[in-house]
Amino acid sequence: RRDRGRGDRRGPEPLERALEGGDPREARADLRLRQVEGERAGVRLGKVAVTMVNAVHSSSLEGPHGPVYAGAEAGYMIAGEGHTIYVSGDTDIMADMGWMGELHNPDIGILAAGGHFTMDMKRAAFAAKKYFDFKTVIPCHYRTFPLLEQKADALRAGLPGVEVIEPEVLEPIVI
Repeated sequence: RRDRGRGDRRGPEPLERALEGGDPREARADLRLRQVEGERAGVRLGKVAVTMVNAVHSSSLEGPHGPVYAGAEAGYMIAGEGHTIYVSGDTDIMADMGWMGELHNPDIGILAAGGHFTMDMKRAAFAAKKYFDFKTVIPCHYRTFPLLEQKADALRAGLPGVEVIEPEVLEPIVI
């Protein structure tokens, strides 16, 4: 996972690689150092502004004497082409979602909703209704193994009037 500290994610010039068309998540730590006009933390990738926001999740690596803290959890607000997308990252519901919804006003939510490690579908629906005004919600971090939620039925039922799109592996989503 690239949304929290990992020893295998280090390398030279991660921000430069991201700006040259690589994966912008490679620059996560550097996003705090680059300002996007009007934002406290973020980076501009062409016409798209990416801003790192809070998430709530454990972030540790196995060390020789037990767990080692590996950095802060994060989600992202991605703004461009007339949309703002909230990518929750691995998180549960948190009060910070209130200010994130007010400040960034995302219309699309990509919400980790598999349960166990993150919100489940019911909690994701609650967070979406309470803190955001999404037009579209895309669940993620589910269906990958039996411990996690396998269907988005509870999310869909909890968000009447919101388009819930269940992603399929290697199938593009067009909004």
